[in-house]
Amino acid sequence: MTMTDRNPISHLMDGMVKCRHCGTPLETDGESLNETPKYVCTAKNDGCNTPDLEAEPFNRLVARRAIHAFLNPQNTGKVFTIIHDEAMSEGNENLRAALDLQQTTPEPDDEPPPHGEDREPTFIGLLHGQEIANELPNSFGFIVLTGPALRKVEEYSLNLDTYLRPSNIHTTKAIMEILISEILVGPDSATIRYSLPVHPGGWPEARTSEEVPTS
Repeated sequence: MTMTDRNPISHLMDGMVKCRHCGTPLETDGESLNETPKYVCTAKNDGCNTPDLEAEPFNRLVARRAIHAFLNPQNTGKVFTIIHDEAMSEGNENLRAALDLQQTTPEPDDEPPPHGEDREPTFIGLLHGQEIANELPNSFGFIVLTGPALRKVEEYSLNLDTYLRPSNIHTTKAIMEILISEILVGPDSATIRYSLPVHPGGWPEARTSEEVPTS
């Protein structure tokens, strides 16, 4: 088992974290001695004074900030759709039950399409208002999430543990690599630079960077 397999969260931002003072990429150190993995500036022997930074809690902080910054209303709807599809897929009964989602079953007159043909696409409406849901005719093919089910899907999509589950960690790392261009670490704070405009801290205006504390 590799060090990355043993401490996947500590390696979540590998390749993205740099020293703000000298621009040197930080390396994860300490695992070989059974110590807490830390980001270390390899130029500190040459006089750089950026302190070591514990890797796992910092990566959790950055991942949480990045996820919340990215999930504006439009992107949240897309994530809701992915989570809904995951829950409704075969073998995910536990997730479906946790989110109060019901497995849809075909009506008696709903015959399967001929071999080689697809059904019309199903659209998933994620609506916050029961009044809006009541106005949608069933023929629209919408699956409407309201009330407790919608709140649970929302909580699940914003829960950092969802993204840091062992089965999701490689996908989350790929998301972070696409979303974040670099992270510049200093003595007391770090600058997260995003590859695309996001809304850090719920700001209404899109930005491409934010500052987070490291201590």
